[in-house]
Amino acid sequence: MRAHIRRRRKHCRKPIDFQPSNTKIITREAESAVKLGAMELDMVINHAWLRAKHYQDVFEDVVAVRNSAPQPIILKVILETSVLSREDIVAGCKIAEMAKADFVKTSTGFNGHGATVENVRLMKAVVGHRLKVKASGGVKRLKDLEAMAQAGADRIGASSGVAIIHEVVGGDTEPQSHTQY
Repeated sequence: MRAHIRRRRKHCRKPIDFQPSNTKIITREAESAVKLGAMELDMVINHAWLRAKHYQDVFEDVVAVRNSAPQPIILKVILETSVLSREDIVAGCKIAEMAKADFVKTSTGFNGHGATVENVRLMKAVVGHRLKVKASGGVKRLKDLEAMAQAGADRIGASSGVAIIHEVVGGDTEPQSHTQY
């Protein structure tokens, strides 16, 4: 696992409209973020529309953001898999791919349980190597990270990153404080 930890060039990432609203607001946020130097954007798919099978509306929403943030800007489409059926996850992945997104992402971490191995595996099966998959939410330990990677995640989002690094480099499950009071 140590070989996978490497320095990366820092660049600005920006979540846009984590509560799906209307296309004009989302595209305005995307355009603003790009003007400010964002190189990656995370957008939440309108999962209410997706569950209602309003696929054309969902597609147009994602395309509008893609057009506001053309490549090489990386666009990640967050599905919120915890509120979707398997059928909805498949449809969301296909829509993200057709709209020319770069990633499909499991969740924001604000709505349900986050990533599961089953959902990551399903997403990877749908998008193959055409899009990348980001597992986000619920990845708290090194074993979780490894399970997500084996299921097909190309990138991991974890608020417990420091604890995971401690497991990798020292075997600890919790970071140790070096401050004495």
